Amino acid sequence: SRTTLTGELISAVARDTILKNSVSLGACQIKCDFLELGYEISQKLGFAAALFKVRVLDKLVGADEDEVYSFYLGASLECDVALARDALADRITVGGKRELRDPMAHLLRKYSDKPVIELSDDEAARATAFGAIKIYERRKNKNDGEAL
Repeated sequence: SRTTLTGELISAVARDTILKNSVSLGACQIKCDFLELGYEISQKLGFAAALFKVRVLDKLVGADEDEVYSFYLGASLECDVALARDALADRITVGGKRELRDPMAHLLRKYSDKPVIELSDDEAARATAFGAIKIYERRKNKNDGEAL
């Protein structure tokens, strides 16, 4: 299981940097070509350089808010995609909020050879509790019933 602060990072950078006038967190239509481009630029040039390209897209290229947000999201998710792709598991399960889950699953399907399972909204909402139960059960079995 891998969890990161990417959602918080996306929000903080979009609200508290020079990108606050470029990135609309309310943008709702993900443009897959821009999502993939942001991912690829972040992978090749690094996250900080990709963030600057967000500003270029907005100010110089004139991309619309969905294109800018999609690029920004792709750049922001690059590290998480690499983390999931490089994990030892033979499949990847994607949970979390739909706003990040759908784009993350899209990128993993494109850039990973592993099967990707995308949880439903209901499954994602219960995943934390379910995971805690599984961890408890494994530890209990490993410790032969010793107190945790």
